[in-house]
Amino acid sequence: MGVVKTGLLGLGISVVLSLFLFVTSLWIGGPFMPPVCSLTGGIVSCPEIKVAGKYLPAFEEVVQNYKNIFHRGAEHKSQLSVWEGEENVIDLSTAYIPVTDEKKPQYDANSVQPIFTASKIIECVTFAMAVDKGLLKYEDLVIKYWPELEGNNKKRSGFIQQLKISDVLKDQAGLSKIFGYNHIPLSLFTSNNTEQLASLLQSSKLYHPGKATKSRAFHFWTRGIILNQILRRADPEGRSILQFFEQEIREPWNAQLASESGGSYTTLNIYYPHEYSVFRAFGHQSITPHPGWTFLNILVPYLLDTNGISSELKEVIKLSNEIVSDPNKTVFSEVIDGNEKSTFRLINQLSFSSSAELNLTADVFYDDPSVLFLASAKSLAELMHFFISAKTINGFQLVSKQTLNRALEGAEKKYDYGLFIKTNVTDGGFAVNLLSGGRNVDGNWFGFWAYGGSVLQFNIERQMSVAYTCTGIGFDVIDKRGVGLLEALDQVPTFASEE
Repeated sequence: MGVVKTGLLGLGISVVLSLFLFVTSLWIGGPFMPPVCSLTGGIVSCPEIKVAGKYLPAFEEVVQNYKNIFHRGAEHKSQLSVWEGEENVIDLSTAYIPVTDEKKPQYDANSVQPIFTASKIIECVTFAMAVDKGLLKYEDLVIKYWPELEGNNKKRSGFIQQLKISDVLKDQAGLSKIFGYNHIPLSLFTSNNTEQLASLLQSSKLYHPGKATKSRAFHFWTRGIILNQILRRADPEGRSILQFFEQEIREPWNAQLASESGGSYTTLNIYYPHEYSVFRAFGHQSITPHPGWTFLNILVPYLLDTNGISSELKEVIKLSNEIVSDPNKTVFSEVIDGNEKSTFRLINQLSFSSSAELNLTADVFYDDPSVLFLASAKSLAELMHFFISAKTINGFQLVSKQTLNRALEGAEKKYDYGLFIKTNVTDGGFAVNLLSGGRNVDGNWFGFWAYGGSVLQFNIERQMSVAYTCTGIGFDVIDKRGVGLLEALDQVPTFASEE
């Protein structure tokens, strides 16, 4: 009996000690640092950190902050690109690469990755261009273009009759959720199902948390769906935001800027997923994430999710394990619910070497500009730089100075019942100083961040644009990686690169 008790005691101590070491390594090293590396203070079994690119000496502290994200195990692969004035002052790509990992293609400044809700800034820029072309105005009532949204309910009708386009951009449309449906098939979010999706929005009960009728609740994916319906009806060609972006921004950019500007601007590596695309996770996992974080990355969204999307996250675990052993594994595969192709199962550390890795020839594509863009930081920073300059080169212009100023007007600070923080959002949909906290900020930072951690911001006073794209997906409302980078940039004197 004594032997049994001793054995059980030893087993218990072993379990407690294992859990202690497990939690300690998780706490010390971050999700992407191997546990042994964490526990030995970065001495044993640690991956090599490869940094490629350029930066100006005045931004040394910013670059060091960026590198520290990797040193503490908070990132796997990422890019940082910053423009100030007319110069690309930082352009870096970094990855954890074990010495034995020679077969996997290179992750560099041209690689693209999902940027999730940072996509909303591309959405805002594209919509601003539509405003600049006179297709609509921010102050227009939504029912001017989409009268069916009013519905038959008297209470709903009274609210929708007063709803402006700027209210939609400020997440105040009352449609942050679609009620009345247990599961919305992901195939419904494709470009050949636009009218079905419009019908769901027209029949859904409105959601007004708090006491105010026009309260704010983060429209994670529905903002893009609503704006799509508005633009399709305002545009004589009936284009969605993604189609408008492709035809009015990406194609002319590459033809008139990238090929004619003498190297000042590069090819715009910003895309969106097409149905039946074969996305290959070429650099999916150079190292295996900490098992504790892998568990949390599955569990947390599963518990918080609505409308049944989380049921498909079960496939993530299976795909994760498969891709670790086969980096060329096709990421889009038949899934649990209705044999649909799902962009929501893009998993941690997913990136693509270039547009060559994407099949962009399909006519059908996933049509939600709020969350689905894939991009490189270099292209995002260039796009923001050109946007806030409001200049014309070779006949190409994104917006006029007047439209730019209008898009940044009407900032309204309110509590967001979806994010559980106060947000200050302009009529054009740009959040103001969202990542600033209480620190001293030189001018206003406009832009957005992604639920996964990517950041896309610009500062008019400093003529600065910042893009940080990451592949280590986090779940904080305000991700410390992006905040730290902006804090470091705030410490650099304006136009220090000219001194």
